[in-house]
Amino acid sequence: METVSHYVADGWAIAADPHTSIGRLAALTAETACVPFVNLARVAAHRRSQRESG
Repeated sequence: METVSHYVADGWAIAADPHTSIGRLAALTAETACVPFVNLARVAAHRRSQRESG
């Protein structure tokens, strides 16, 4: 959690899978600090769909 807080304080985006406990905590931390949150589950799904359609 200290690492996440450090990146939030510096304004970095947080990337995690919100389906996991730590991912939900990271999403909440990002939302509270108003920094971008990257949902890794969505990124992975998007890449899979691109490969299947390509």
